[in-house]
Amino acid sequence: MLSNIGVAYFTLSKYENKEANIDSSISCTLTALKINSLKNNRRSWANAEKNLASPYLELMTLNTDTGNIYSAINCLDSSLKYYTLEEFPNENAEILANKAVAFRSLGQFTDNSNYIWKTINYERSKKYNNEALKTLLLPSDRDGRERVAQIRQNIGSLDVIYSDIIKNKTEKKKTIKEAITYLNMALDVFNLNQYPLIYASINDDFGNAFTEFASIEDKRNNLYKAENYYNEAFRIFIEENHPIEYAGTIDDYGDYYKELATFKDKIINLSKADSCYKVALRIYTEKDQKGQCKRVREKLDNLYK
Repeated sequence: MLSNIGVAYFTLSKYENKEANIDSSISCTLTALKINSLKNNRRSWANAEKNLASPYLELMTLNTDTGNIYSAINCLDSSLKYYTLEEFPNENAEILANKAVAFRSLGQFTDNSNYIWKTINYERSKKYNNEALKTLLLPSDRDGRERVAQIRQNIGSLDVIYSDIIKNKTEKKKTIKEAITYLNMALDVFNLNQYPLIYASINDDFGNAFTEFASIEDKRNNLYKAENYYNEAFRIFIEENHPIEYAGTIDDYGDYYKELATFKDKIINLSKADSCYKVALRIYTEKDQKGQCKRVREKLDNLYK
């Protein structure tokens, strides 16, 4: 019961009083863990551990304390003691996919100067995504099209982020092409009519992929593709209806203009990038999106250097 209340608080945190409701979610779930144990109520204990990971991960949007990510990883590892691949393949795959999200976040919040540690975390994220995907593609789970497509989007999105720090041009190109392949497979399932928000998110990922591709080859053509994908995402991510998603996409659109400035109308396009980043900062708040605010400010600080 307490674990379910924890889930309810976490859901509520997405709509109001984010920090307070996340704290309540963690408190309720920790109490549930004290009542249950791996010995006397194994499933309730494992479920509480699995649920506890989500608010810990969400705390990363409020601050940049990576300790919350490690707490989430520990919870997921604990839940795997019960949700084994042999007995609970679907739950096991879900937990592995969440571990992939955790290590992706760890990579994103690792300073760019620490290239090796950043790379290790991205590779771990990809490993867990691939393990989850392998499980969901087993003959016993042919009906999980949405879950498979979500993991494929996660892999594609991760590849785009990872490609940004890859120094070898050949490896970078290979990673971006793989990202595009996975995103196309995800888009086969998440169409505009049935899944508009996920559809828009995938288009944003495509925009990021082609912006990154433009940094190594065929700049004009790849940026043209990127702009089209961003505009498709903006059809759904309207500021009035989806402000946070809009902020994320306008932030990415700033990266597009920054890349465009490397070969065309430098002053004008850098100014457009500046405007995009400032719009994102107007929407993000220090209270609820501290990590995003920090990242966008760093982009502004380095824009004209």
